[in-house]
Amino acid sequence: MIYQISHENKSEKHSPNEIKIVKEKNILLDLVKTMKAYEENTGDLIEKQRDHFIHSVNVFLLGLAIYSQNKSYRDKFKQYVLNSPYKKYYRIDGEFSHEEFLYRWGVAALFHDIGYPVEIIGKQLKKFLNDGIKSISSSYNADTAIDFKDFNEFNTIVKKDPNFADKYTSVYPEAKFLNLFKPTDIMAHKISTDFKGIDINQVIKHLDSFVDIMGESGFIDHGFFSSILVLNSYGYLIQKYAKNNDFFFYPIVDSATAILLHNYYRNVLQKKPFDLKTLHPSQSPLAFLLILCDELQEWNRQPFGVKDKQKSHVNELVINIDDRGMDVEYIVREGAMGLGFSEDKEEFLKTVLSLRSIFKFGLRIITDVSQDNIIQENVHSEAQAPDILLRNVETIAIQIHNQYVETTKQQYEEKLALGEEIDDKFMEKYNNLTTFDELTPQLKIANIRQARLMMMKEMQF
Repeated sequence: MIYQISHENKSEKHSPNEIKIVKEKNILLDLVKTMKAYEENTGDLIEKQRDHFIHSVNVFLLGLAIYSQNKSYRDKFKQYVLNSPYKKYYRIDGEFSHEEFLYRWGVAALFHDIGYPVEIIGKQLKKFLNDGIKSISSSYNADTAIDFKDFNEFNTIVKKDPNFADKYTSVYPEAKFLNLFKPTDIMAHKISTDFKGIDINQVIKHLDSFVDIMGESGFIDHGFFSSILVLNSYGYLIQKYAKNNDFFFYPIVDSATAILLHNYYRNVLQKKPFDLKTLHPSQSPLAFLLILCDELQEWNRQPFGVKDKQKSHVNELVINIDDRGMDVEYIVREGAMGLGFSEDKEEFLKTVLSLRSIFKFGLRIITDVSQDNIIQENVHSEAQAPDILLRNVETIAIQIHNQYVETTKQQYEEKLALGEEIDDKFMEKYNNLTTFDELTPQLKIANIRQARLMMMKEMQF
């Protein structure tokens, strides 16, 4: 909620006779909730799929840990911001503030998978058809693809201010020839700016045809759709509320392009005709960090797909980060992750990222597989309980609020039936009853805190 452009319940609409509170819909948060609900309820129609909701939060937290513990990365991020034409970055006493990283990283990490339902739909359709027709004959092999009747309708920011990009094009005159209400054009320009020597026209051509390329190749890049959704949402809200459009064309575009690059860099830009080498954090610090954290985040990822439910999974993480290196130890309490799990991850990251640019001694990944019976007997109390707490706390918070609503309604009915006088304070409480989703952020947090306390007491008992 802190990444909402217009704070909920803060906008006031004045008329001669009233002051009305206007609630601005939190578009990105709603998309996150949709993604969460969708993947939780569709796993039986997909072979491979794991949680992306808690995963996004863990990616965010891991990125904060790396930023806080590695000065080299902090310096490269700061220099990247200071070298750009954007001069409205967060400051404390006139000096560069870490809040600039917190905002950009939050948008990139927390929303990098909001387009995942598009990928789920493609996988579902393919499995559904193949399972169905193969029951007739094993020689059938139907393939599917996601397409748009008009992709440009999706790939467009609603235009409220015709002069939205004027200041940006005064800094980058070549951008005047682009459609800066078109997310793919915006990100193509950002990529050509960050990666010197890359042909912007090649990037534009590829992004414009990427939906068709995905269809022909039989894959779906959810990062592509996530980045467009982020730009569509913030592009509209910033035109509507922000006083400075640079906030969109620098911080938000930086975050959205990192979301695009977290798959696109290795799958497209490292291949012909672009042939880019390993990604250096000075080129795109957010993309560098997102690729790193997204790949490393293996612990406590709930399986939803049919095959994923049958596999072993990482239960815990032990991590050490400093300026010299990064050590990651995955702890598997039951089963095995397969031969070469750690080595394959290390090799993949070395192929995509210039790791020694921030870690002098590199990155080391090991997997600790424990079959000890004593540990297995204590999984519920010592390992699973915190994860259960994390996954169910919102559900319990909603139940707490619903119970409050029902109790208040019941008290109101009883007072009416008994003919009791209803004071103004109670009537105000009754008239303000609403659903959990419509609560202010402060009241949501209060319910969540109460839910956490209840679950902690239950765990202690």
